[in-house]
Amino acid sequence: EININAVDSGEQIEIIFKMRSLYLTDDIIKNGLINGTRGDQAKKIHEKGTGLGLGIINVLTNLNRGAFKYSRTTDREFEFNGYKFSDNSFSLFFLKEEFYL
Repeated sequence: EININAVDSGEQIEIIFKMRSLYLTDDIIKNGLINGTRGDQAKKIHEKGTGLGLGIINVLTNLNRGAFKYSRTTDREFEFNGYKFSDNSFSLFFLKEEFYL
């Protein structure tokens, strides 16, 4: 299940994605925006990355004068087929003037 919301705070738009996805370790929360950084769960599922990656999302967002933030919403871990998952939140922030051009 994924929950997507948009929040208009006046000068910017925040697009929030809340979902259960691969567990975000403290190391990934701290260093995940560095291109090429992969968490243990991602490495376990795929030898090579198959997604955009947090670092690339961050770069693309910054190129559009935005920001990208993410976090675990709880410290509770869920296990499925030998992989760890957590409830996570991913937010994209864009200046309203850029968003509506």
